[in-house]
Amino acid sequence: LTLNNKITAIPGYMCSGCGKLSEINNTENVTAIGDGAFSYCSSLTSFNMERTTKIGMYAFFECTNLQEVEFPETLVSIDDSAFYNTGLYSAELPDSLKTMGERVFEECKNLQSASIPGSIQEIPDYAFFECEALTKVHMGYGIKTIGYSAFAYSGVNIVILPFSMTTIGECAFVGCGIDFIFIPNSLTQICAEAFGQPDGTYTYLEKETYVGEKEYAGTSDAYDKIVIEAGNEAFCEAGTGYGDNYIDWCYYDDNSYWLLSADGTLHLCVEGDMPDFDNEDEKNTLLEYSDYVTAIYAYDGITSIGENAFAGLDRLKTVVLPKGVEKIGKRAFSGCTNLQSIELSDNLTSIGDEAFRYCYNLKNLKLGKNVTSIGKEAISCYKNTRI
Repeated sequence: LTLNNKITAIPGYMCSGCGKLSEINNTENVTAIGDGAFSYCSSLTSFNMERTTKIGMYAFFECTNLQEVEFPETLVSIDDSAFYNTGLYSAELPDSLKTMGERVFEECKNLQSASIPGSIQEIPDYAFFECEALTKVHMGYGIKTIGYSAFAYSGVNIVILPFSMTTIGECAFVGCGIDFIFIPNSLTQICAEAFGQPDGTYTYLEKETYVGEKEYAGTSDAYDKIVIEAGNEAFCEAGTGYGDNYIDWCYYDDNSYWLLSADGTLHLCVEGDMPDFDNEDEKNTLLEYSDYVTAIYAYDGITSIGENAFAGLDRLKTVVLPKGVEKIGKRAFSGCTNLQSIELSDNLTSIGDEAFRYCYNLKNLKLGKNVTSIGKEAISCYKNTRI
């Protein structure tokens, strides 16, 4: 199907049930996709959105072979069940998104990763229900509520809640094999059966809990899988957990947490700028585990990587930074001799002196269009490095 390039709005149910439709051209000027426009187009594999602002309910419902959609920065709303049971592998939603309906990605069996911006404030009911392959979820700072069964029976096993989160709704993670959850100081309510298990038991927080109630329901095993930010009065009785899945818990200021998992991934939770480290004494705890750290995954909320932050982690291979990182400090990754890849965002503007010095195995370093400052010997170009 080739659209007239003057078409800006696709009417509701225009191609619904066209099971042999596999390709749609000239969609660059489309700003609105009507309700059910391409529902049941089971042969459709991709859709190009460049100026789209609104996606109607059931727009791509049951497009089981739709594997690739790049959501544009113009997108403002996605209505109910828009991508129900599609073949999408990732859902990287833009910061422009303001509203998101219920069941948008329900039963997307191939969906492996999702990035949800803080601009929507609430993750709706059943949003990622039964997304069995979903293990990587980025929740942006600004999200306050997770709705009913939002991630129920998905593959989510590690939950890092942003510092803005206040409420986890009923059955939000029911049926998920949760290995670890971080509860920030902002969280005041976890509703009934939020972490119920497939066998009907409630291994974590069984009862509704509010600020001041100080009541925690769960088995002794649950304590090892929950870490609660210091000062959270709502769940202070639960304390801080150190489960077998986590080797260490590194805390260095009121808004920063480092969580090192047994698979070697360092989960970095920071609100705002990471502090600089003047010497190795300040991060002795982390250096004690330098033989374990193979990957760093930073969550939304962090805006800069501090000086000397990860210097000397010689087993580190992969680093993933969120879109909000604008600055990488001096010697931040210096001496990470096995670092092979790092994802840098287009918002990055500054790279400090010797930031990637002695990174002998760094194969690709893609600099965004907004980088205006690169320090002395920030990138030591070795024979394997492509910039």
